[in-house]
Amino acid sequence: MDAVEFVKSERSLGNALRGEDLLRAVEQSISHPLSPELRDLFLHFSAPSLKRRGRPRSDRGRQDFVMEEVDERYSDLLLEFKKEDSHRSSADGSPSERAYRQLAGELRERLGHVDWLGLRNNHSKWRNGHFHPEESHIDSEDFDTEIERRFPAPERS
Repeated sequence: MDAVEFVKSERSLGNALRGEDLLRAVEQSISHPLSPELRDLFLHFSAPSLKRRGRPRSDRGRQDFVMEEVDERYSDLLLEFKKEDSHRSSADGSPSERAYRQLAGELRERLGHVDWLGLRNNHSKWRNGHFHPEESHIDSEDFDTEIERRFPAPERS
């Protein structure tokens, strides 16, 4: 594969490009080497990966592992906050709210931007088996068929 095709391929896959790869592609396309100053600039350059539009695909396994950790930590925190509850005012929130707030803060990097209410709802769905509902999973490559399946045409009489 030549250098230009390699750059095109890597870019279409959304991979970051190194300066050396870009330099090789430019020099190949113009059929002669660039000046030393320009070569030096390329060698310190790195193109960021492509930003893809739309929502990123969810990683169901990773979400399950995080929810397992939330489940384990939540019960411990809830007991701890219930013991402290006699010493606190109700303005601080319920023990459950405080536990979810703490977990949302600690796991922000792995949970994404979710507040304590969203975490509570997701945790509840996960515990009750509704976190990854199969009816919302689209397995079809043919979206017209998927639309027909989900929204059948009304019957004519």
